[in-house]
Amino acid sequence: MVKRVLMLLVSALVFAPSQARADFWITLPDGRYLYLTDGAAAAIAVIGIIVLAFAIAMSVSVSGTGAASDLPAELDPTDSAEHYEQEAARTRAYARKLDAETALMESRLRAKIKEDELKEIEVMLRERRSHGRK
Repeated sequence: MVKRVLMLLVSALVFAPSQARADFWITLPDGRYLYLTDGAAAAIAVIGIIVLAFAIAMSVSVSGTGAASDLPAELDPTDSAEHYEQEAARTRAYARKLDAETALMESRLRAKIKEDELKEIEVMLRERRSHGRK
C-alpha cells in the first residue's frame, strides 16, 4: 500500500513537469515553480496524513500507558493506597469542618431571628403603653 502511494507520488511529479498539465503549483524559495497534478496533490495529502498518524501513534506509545495517562492527577495509578487513605481522611475532616460551620451559621441565624422577634415584641409593648397613656 505504501509502495503504491509512493510510486503514485513519484510518477505524478515526474509526469507533470509542464505548466499545461499542472493543476496546482508551489512557488519555490528561489522563484521557480513546482507544478503538480491532482493526483500528485492527493498523494502528498495522503502521505501527510499517514506521517501525521504515525507521529501521533508514536507519541502515544512513548508517553506511557495510553489510557492511564489520560486520567487526572487525582487518580494517578502510581499513588499508593496510603496516599488515597490520607486523601480520604482529609476529605472527611473537611466535611466535618463544613458541617460545624453550617451548624454555627444556623445557630447564629436562629439567634438573630429570636433577637428580631424580641425587638418586635418590645416595639409592640411600647406602642400599647403609649396608646394606653392617651
